[in-house]
Amino acid sequence: MDYALLSGLYQNLHGSVIGGWIYAAPDNRPWLIDAQQIRSYSGQSSWIKALKMTRFGRAGGSGGVRSFTLELANTGQSTPSLTGAVYAELADITPDGSKAIVAIYLKPSQPAGGFVARHPIGFWLIELSGTPGVDFAASVSVLKTREQTIGVASDTGAIPATPATYEIRGTVNESPSPGTSTIAWADSGSTSYNQFYGEREWRIDGKVAAMWFDSSGVPQPVTVTIERTWEANIGPITSTHTGLLTITSQGGSNSYSGELVQNIKRNGMSRSTTRTVTATFMGQSISASVTKAESGSYDYRWTLAGPTPEQVVTDDSTAVITSSVGIEQADSSLGRNPSPGDTSLGTSPQEVATALGDDPWFSVGSGSAAVAVTVGLWQYSNNLISVITQTGAYDAQNSKYDWTWHNGSSLTPLGVVSGSDTAPAAARYGSWNPGTGEVVRAQSNPICWT
Repeated sequence: MDYALLSGLYQNLHGSVIGGWIYAAPDNRPWLIDAQQIRSYSGQSSWIKALKMTRFGRAGGSGGVRSFTLELANTGQSTPSLTGAVYAELADITPDGSKAIVAIYLKPSQPAGGFVARHPIGFWLIELSGTPGVDFAASVSVLKTREQTIGVASDTGAIPATPATYEIRGTVNESPSPGTSTIAWADSGSTSYNQFYGEREWRIDGKVAAMWFDSSGVPQPVTVTIERTWEANIGPITSTHTGLLTITSQGGSNSYSGELVQNIKRNGMSRSTTRTVTATFMGQSISASVTKAESGSYDYRWTLAGPTPEQVVTDDSTAVITSSVGIEQADSSLGRNPSPGDTSLGTSPQEVATALGDDPWFSVGSGSAAVAVTVGLWQYSNNLISVITQTGAYDAQNSKYDWTWHNGSSLTPLGVVSGSDTAPAAARYGSWNPGTGEVVRAQSNPICWT
């Protein structure tokens, strides 16, 4: 084997933390670049640090410690303003160590609790050249500013309401003859309600989830699109009022003939919402989506054929969730006046920056029969991103969902890796081997390549 792997957050080599990366100088001597000062970054608008480099890797070789300075007059992190802790990590290096990508992350003070607890908000590029002590040079530049990284949100706006009315009636009591009375319908006006027809689209484009070097050593972005759509077809309400009730009183008791019937209907209602997450690297994409669709009719029937009215409500609505891992279906209740369900999603910089952590649950059923589904991305390692469909069965005893993760395809610097696997939500370790191209996911413990 003519290569070694640096792995883990602090760059482990053969099981030992080296805390940086190895630069192969033109004279074939390796130098360890200490990344500690890079990790000390916490969101300043300018940055200057002295980094240490040490001769590395040859038993009995000559020692030597040197330092060099990296400076950014503008870190690209001034705008927009975001709330949360900012920090930096080493994200990718070229095989010879002459280039390194630094990722700037935001960790909100109150994470949304979805797939992602940290959010990329910028990237830098460090470039090294020459031989230390001879003609060594180092520079740092901004690859992506905060504004360029978090993405751009758009929203077509709420599905509009179309005002409408339906007829309502009261009753009138008349006595056409002694001992006899009739109850009939009387005009009472109308009730207002809304109909909804149309679509809505909220989306974030151009979000950068990672930056990787291509085979030529050029930094390339992993871009993410998050899309949420709604459709609604919630049409008219019809009402009818029929019949006449006659009451005859004799000997202290009443007898009834006929009936009054009020019927309020709303047929063919439907609404649906879809969440889709797509990640793309150099023209190759992975994607996952989940859709919840509800449909049904509402029928209210009020009948008076005696001293006490009878009311019957029939709501035959159903809800269906469709995702890459199957279909979940349960009874639903749209009611007489459902909304189109297009809950407003934010477009502020903070909401856009943390949108991958806002993973809405689409649920069906109730109590112990409830099931929830959502989709998102999971970055197993710096060079391995997967689309995840998450399903949860409700644990009524503990008032929580028990989640299972279903991995779809993955992205690596070499492109898409197809495949699927299922594991408990706690199995969140995975890795990509850049030497062999092998991918391991959904493990309960960190991955160790040998």
